[in-house]
Amino acid sequence: MSNNNLMPPIGYNEAASSGEKSISILFSKLFESRDFAHYAHLQSKSYSQHKALGGFYESIVDLADTIFETYSGKYGLVSFKMNSVPANQDVISYFESFAKFVEGFHNTIDKKDTFIHNQLDEISTEVYHLIYKLKNLK
Repeated sequence: MSNNNLMPPIGYNEAASSGEKSISILFSKLFESRDFAHYAHLQSKSYSQHKALGGFYESIVDLADTIFETYSGKYGLVSFKMNSVPANQDVISYFESFAKFVEGFHNTIDKKDTFIHNQLDEISTEVYHLIYKLKNLK
């Protein structure tokens, strides 16, 4: 159960500063996380996990829409691809890797774009809130 598909490639920060290419990776991963959470929600046999994942996949859509629309408002419309849902992935491991992945994007966004950094922080907050629920609410 490798999480390599969530981690930026070696040298990512340098390559990601190219703008549209890097942000399109973020958008792809945001929607992948929604799809993964929805899949895990439907497969869960734990009521607390079911509810936590349901809340996440509902809230991440608004957060993803906001960061996509504000970034595109400033820099132009960005295209991105839809990723497939990772199979047989441990839910907590997936979201721990995803949280680190999102945090890594602060290095790729212009420091002047504080509103985008704030949106990344809101996404991180939502992911870590989910991780808390998955680990501690049984």
